[in-house]
This record gives sequence, C-alpha cells and structure tokens, in this order.
Amino acid sequence: MKTILIIMKTMSQTFANTSKKSKIPLKLEYKSNTKSKSNSKYKSKTKSKTRKSPGKVIHRFMKQTKAQRQSHFLQNICSDSGLCIAFGTENNKIKEFFNNFAAFDYVVPPINSIGVPSANGFIKEINYQHKNYTANTILKSSISYKADNLFYEYFVGLTVNKWTNYFPCFVETYGLYKYKNNPDYENIKNTKHISDISLLKNALELISTPKDKLHNFDVNDTCKNSKYYSVLIQHIRNAPTLMNKLNSISSINSLAILAQVYFVLKPLTNDFVHNDLHTGNIMLYQPASDKYICLHYYFPDNSVIVLKSYYVAKIIDYGRCYVSTNKNLYTYLCSRPDCDDCGGAKGFWMQSSLNTDTYYISSIVRNPSHDLRLFKSIFPKTVNYKTDFGTPANTNKNINKPNNVSDASDYLKRYFNQPGKIYFSETEFPPDKKFADLHIYLDMSASMRFTKV
Repeated sequence: MKTILIIMKTMSQTFANTSKKSKIPLKLEYKSNTKSKSNSKYKSKTKSKTRKSPGKVIHRFMKQTKAQRQSHFLQNICSDSGLCIAFGTENNKIKEFFNNFAAFDYVVPPINSIGVPSANGFIKEINYQHKNYTANTILKSSISYKADNLFYEYFVGLTVNKWTNYFPCFVETYGLYKYKNNPDYENIKNTKHISDISLLKNALELISTPKDKLHNFDVNDTCKNSKYYSVLIQHIRNAPTLMNKLNSISSINSLAILAQVYFVLKPLTNDFVHNDLHTGNIMLYQPASDKYICLHYYFPDNSVIVLKSYYVAKIIDYGRCYVSTNKNLYTYLCSRPDCDDCGGAKGFWMQSSLNTDTYYISSIVRNPSHDLRLFKSIFPKTVNYKTDFGTPANTNKNINKPNNVSDASDYLKRYFNQPGKIYFSETEFPPDKKFADLHIYLDMSASMRFTKV
C-alpha cells in the first residue's frame, strides 16, 4: 500500500510539473462534428488531425515522464541504490533505470582508480547519475596475459548472477569489455582520475552483457588478447576486506562472518567452488554506520539460525572458480590454437587434475575442501587443511574438524545452535542499534527478504 501511495503521489506531482512545462491541458473538451458532409474534404482532414484521444495524450505523457517517475519511485523506495542492490530490493528496476550499466549511459566524472595496478590487475570506480539518482560500479581490467582471465571471471559471473537475489554474499556481474588498442589500454591504466568520460567510452568495446548468448562468442580471442579484456561488476563502496578488519573483530563476530559464507556454500557445493577464498577476497559491507543486521537463515530441515552482525560478507574475485556449467568451455579451449594448454597459459585454471603444482585448484575438477582456506586463515586448528594455499579434496564427513564446506556449515550451525549459549549480548548488540532483518532461504525457495526496522 505504501508503494502504491508513493507512485500515485509521484505521478500527481510529475503530471502537474510536466503540464506546466509542456502546456498539456489538464482538461480536454471534445465536440462532435455536426456539420454536414457538404463541408470541404480539406477541413475535415484538418480537424481530425488536431483532435487527440485521451488515450494518446496519456500515453505521450507517460512516455515523456517515465524517467522522472522512475527516479521518484527509486528515491522513495531505495534512496541508497547500493543497499538495495546488495539485498535484492528493486534490483532489476535500478539496473533498468541505468540501462543495465553496461553501455556507460549516465556516467558522471570523475572516474577514479581504486588502489594501484597490481598482479591482480587495476580497478576503476565508475559513478552513475540519472534524474538525481545515483549508483556505482567498478571496472576490473587485467594486468598481463598470465593473470586470471577476466573473460572466465565474466563467464562465472553469469552463473553467480542467478544466485544474487537469494544470497547476500555474492556480487553481480554487468558486462564484458575489450580495450580497442594498447595506447587506450595504457592511458586508462595509468590515469588515476579521468574527467573526460569519452576517454573511457572510446577506449572500450562492449563485448557481452548478461542478456546476450555466448555460444557465438570468439573464446579464442580471450586467449590471444586476454590482457585487454575487462569486466564490470557491482561495487561495494567504502567496504574494507576481512583481512583489513580482522584484528579489530572479536572471535564470535569472525565466526558469524564465516557462517554467512559457509551457510551458503553448502547448498551450492555441487555447482560452485571459489578456489581462492581468503580474507582478502571477503569484503565487509556495512549498510548503516554503527548499526547491525539480524540475518535469519532458513535451512532445508526447517531449522533457523539467527546471526547478528555489523557487517555483511561479500565474496569477490571469481577468476578461479569451479562452476558446473564450464565443461563445454574446457573442451572448446583445448581445441583452439591460441589457448595454450587448454587455456592454462592464458589465465584459465582448467587443469584436468588436482595437484600440488596448482595448489589443488582446478576450474573443472570440483574440490569442496579448497574453500576451507578462509576458515583456516582465521581458526587454523579448527579444520583439516594441508597447506596455506590449498588442500586435496576430502568428501568424508567430519563435523568436529571439517574436511569441506558442507562440514564447515554443519560445524557453524551446531556452534550457534547450542542450547543455553548467548553469543550476541545486548551490550555489543543493543536493541536500539538494530538496523534491519534479512531473511535468507538456503533452499532458494524464495528470494532473500530485507526489512528495515
């Protein structure tokens, strides 16, 4: 009902403002033509052209004011676009309002570098503004031919996008690009603050968006020119990594952050393994300063675990992931002349087996144990993990000392479900600091549901 009232109010305000500017009459009168057929043919045609039906007038008004009405709606329902995208609230409407971000419509300067170029590439923050409504993305570009292949990160992102409305721990992927030439690539890489938006637009060619089909895509070129590909993804503004905050977070809060990750990885274990899950690849999103969220996790066995956290975990960097949809891609890469070693020399981690040389990582061989790396980095004695960077696959169930992500989820569920234990005291989480509730259905029977207090 609140949404309907806002829309009605917005339409009323917009109609009044538009009527003044465009001089569309608020009251239209129509008189029937009582003249005989003896009137001239020319006059008859002239009168019929000037006569407009109410339907056409309304249609023209709705078309002319669509963007303004959308802006009013979003500003009332989702004043913070980042928060709404993070929790799946009106996500599709926001993307539609900005033409799905990918074409760089409504980008406003400056475009700033985040950090400095590193072995992982370089990143640009891109800001959008349309009808006084704002949103943000980041453009991630490669640094060398041997870096993780960003086409593959985009490919994985297409699969992950299917889960972003169900689970808050994933970020969304918006588009794949290619730099047109090396001078443009070097210019964008080395310019910290870009004030001329046309420089970015002219430097990049849009290759694909999530709405496109990739079956006709020239994957061979992503091997031959892997350095020049880039990917546009959701931006979590001002969010530190878990690595940067680890020393200031208590053990119980660290476990709550781990639970946000492993509760989700368990139901996806047959379809997804991150393969590079460490504290540097977990962003900590704080929706409201000095306020916490209650996260309600609904398990397939009808049990519910409620976590309190000032941060929401966001998993980033999908360049080494295993996804169950990539077997055909591996076959294709092995058949292409420029994709040496089935893409292995071009940033694709598609080894046919798990071994110590590649830290037991493969994008086509599922290793449900590898993602325990995050758990081990915080609580090294809690899980079974062979080295600092990888471990062989172990599917044997062990809830007391987890062997894989399913075990980790069960371990954390049991930990937070112990009777008589109070982990989230009102001293640390006072009722007046509660910001919102987030309901997450792990069987994906419903989209996550976010409600502010």
